[in-house]
Amino acid sequence: KSGTSEPLASRLKIDGYTASFIAVTPIDNPQVVCLVILKHPRAGSHQGGTIAAPVASQILSKALPALGIASTKATSSKKNLITVSDVTGISYKDAEKRLKKAGFTVVNLSKSDDYTIVNQYPKAGVSLEKGGVICLYDDKAEPKMVKVPNLKGLGLSNAKSKLEKMNLNIEVDGSGTVISQDISEGTKVEEGTIVSVKCKKSGHGGQ
Repeated sequence: KSGTSEPLASRLKIDGYTASFIAVTPIDNPQVVCLVILKHPRAGSHQGGTIAAPVASQILSKALPALGIASTKATSSKKNLITVSDVTGISYKDAEKRLKKAGFTVVNLSKSDDYTIVNQYPKAGVSLEKGGVICLYDDKAEPKMVKVPNLKGLGLSNAKSKLEKMNLNIEVDGSGTVISQDISEGTKVEEGTIVSVKCKKSGHGGQ
């Protein structure tokens, strides 16, 4: 479960955001709890699901085998996720080829395609659905910011389409209609940011 908190507007520059992610495994017989808290992140996103989750994943990938604990089996939806690789330090053309081959959509935020990747977003280690957006840029390019749309009440396919048009990624819990989203409507985020949504199938009957 990811979390993102912010201080009062008057204290934002002083205190900054706090990004967090907590993981429990195995779900059916909890033995390990991993809590990652990042205070005042200064590079890229400040969303917990984007910058704290990969850290928790890296910790657990090392800790669980050492403890002899099998991680919880992935659900069918999780099995379709693809882990983002690190393409910093290589040419844009090579990075684009590698990421597209893996199933991602690549967005070039620099003015040319003849440069070495200095930054990528989302970062390496994050898991995205096939077609997920990876933004690449050099040291002269600035991240592009967009406003998160309102997804509540939309069917899952419509929510995905709406985010794709803005070069935003989606993380889904459940199926059916979106009932909540972790980043509020109107919040400015970097292109490539993952918006986590919770969905629920509509009930049938007279209620």
